[in-house]
Amino acid sequence: MTEVDVILALRKRLQEAIDACDFATAKKIDLQIKNILEVEKNNKSTTTLKAKQNNYDKAKEKCRFQAVEYFKEASEAITKCRENYQTKIAEIQNDYASKVAVVQDEFSKDFELCTIRADPVADAMKKSAQVLARERQFDTASIVFNESEQKRNRNIGERQDTTVQKYEEIRKNLQKSQEKEEKIALRYLQRDLHNVDKKYKANINQLLNALKACASKNGIKETLDQSDMFPKLIIEEIEGMTFSPPLTPESKTSPKTISILSKSSVSATPTKLRKQ
Repeated sequence: MTEVDVILALRKRLQEAIDACDFATAKKIDLQIKNILEVEKNNKSTTTLKAKQNNYDKAKEKCRFQAVEYFKEASEAITKCRENYQTKIAEIQNDYASKVAVVQDEFSKDFELCTIRADPVADAMKKSAQVLARERQFDTASIVFNESEQKRNRNIGERQDTTVQKYEEIRKNLQKSQEKEEKIALRYLQRDLHNVDKKYKANINQLLNALKACASKNGIKETLDQSDMFPKLIIEEIEGMTFSPPLTPESKTSPKTISILSKSSVSATPTKLRKQ
């Protein structure tokens, strides 16, 4: 017999008791009916609460799964951003190394020209010394010849200094250009990482809002701990990133390059450059 049948039977007995003026029995039957209805009401309420809690738990699990997918997507995007940055830095440094190699080759040629270029004044003094020697004025010839060599070496040194200064300026400009490009690449990386982080947070907030709406709809008090439920996206500080240092003519990473900072990079003998 179902609860409905029981209640119908009790109500029939209640009416019979009232008709028989057996009010004491009628009161007991009426109380019995109320108790059954109260129990039924509580059972329905419990079932409804369980159903609502179940709906919320399912929604929470769905959000947790989706959050993991968002985290994977963001992590892959971060890795891609860093790879693109490293690739760009490598391109910048390789381009710089190529330009430095060309400049170094031009410097070596120009530096060599400083030592072999004709010096009309010194040459004229040398010829004068030879004429004096033919006239047997050897002491005077030696003095004139030494003066011509001193003048020749001074002129060579001045030309070398000018050449070094010229190419040092070129090198500095190349380095400034390299550093500027690297800073731009770093700014692009910062922008891209910021966008990834912003998108991830927006997705997580969307999930949280959906959960809040679900909880409100089902009349459930939220006990959600976001830090436990959703993975936290951590992006390392850009300042902490490591990458190859800027290439300079002195860098050992470019074996074909010698320093063009000063004449000390070449042989002390004016007519020869240090072999690379």
